Amino acid sequence: GRPGWHTECVVMINNIFDGMIDIHGGGSDLKFPHHENEIAQSMIAFNNHIANYWMHNGRIDFNGEKMSKSIGNTVDAKGLVKEIGHGPFRLIILSVPYRQPLNYREEILNQAKTDYEKIYKAKLSLIRKLQLQKNIVLTENVNIESADLVTIKEEFINALSSDFNTANAITAIIKTVKLINTLTRQKEFDEKYGIDLLTLLNEQMWVLGIDKDIYCKIMEYLKD
Repeated sequence: GRPGWHTECVVMINNIFDGMIDIHGGGSDLKFPHHENEIAQSMIAFNNHIANYWMHNGRIDFNGEKMSKSIGNTVDAKGLVKEIGHGPFRLIILSVPYRQPLNYREEILNQAKTDYEKIYKAKLSLIRKLQLQKNIVLTENVNIESADLVTIKEEFINALSSDFNTANAITAIIKTVKLINTLTRQKEFDEKYGIDLLTLLNEQMWVLGIDKDIYCKIMEYLKD
């Protein structure tokens, strides 16, 4: 009962971390009364504000309604990942900035699957094109030199630096994909530009966790 749930968090944080923590997360609906009461109680008991930074995520709605067990309109995350794969699932979650609410609906699900397929088809097409060229060695840690790609990389970094704006980061990935599709359709194939494009796309996919190889390694680690 009140104010017990605020007190529990204050006590656990102090006992486990022996003072303030750096980042405290939670849903936007917990700002008041929960988080404000946590701060008030921590100030009284321990003379600190509990956390240096507060990160509040928007909730997930279902077709415009609040997703709730009592209503029965919940979606099982594990089941959804199993159905559509981790990549499209992550694109759904990252399609809006984390502070904003996400309205889950069938259209978003289909769009995420379409976008993910476009990204991977473009990547595979570019890899095959590069493999057909002579003396091409695909290596990691290639320095991107093409000016337009450096610009896209900066847009990607700036998006994530601006309060983790993942929606704009995905836009930067789509720009990379469009350039890949343009290059692979051309008769005159610029090998260095192709390697730069592949390097950029790999970096972008790794940062957002939508790379299949990274995901498989994580799953293998968890099984062990």
